[in-house]
Amino acid sequence: AQGCEIRVRVRIGFYGDSLEGAGRAINFPADMPESDTEVTLSGMLDGDAVSLQMWFANALIGREAFVSTGVLSSDGREMAGDWSAGCFNPETCGCAGAGGAFLLKRID
Repeated sequence: AQGCEIRVRVRIGFYGDSLEGAGRAINFPADMPESDTEVTLSGMLDGDAVSLQMWFANALIGREAFVSTGVLSSDGREMAGDWSAGCFNPETCGCAGAGGAFLLKRID
């Protein structure tokens, strides 16, 4: 998955220091029929620091959360940072998982 871009559309609600959201993956996983899979998201805010977990409903990739940490922009319109996920199939693969940068933007 190195170099791939995972696009999601998620409606996120902010509730004090917590956040929750639900939506759909637009292009991930691209090689599976359910590539428009459901996504749920939950997390916490601490000042401008954000930590969140994103779960995909797809049976294969839904085994591990995509864990993200980063910052919320001063205007509240973007979250950016790093994400990681464990190996989706440790019984047969055993890789160290994956990770990279994330950017969530508010689209009006």
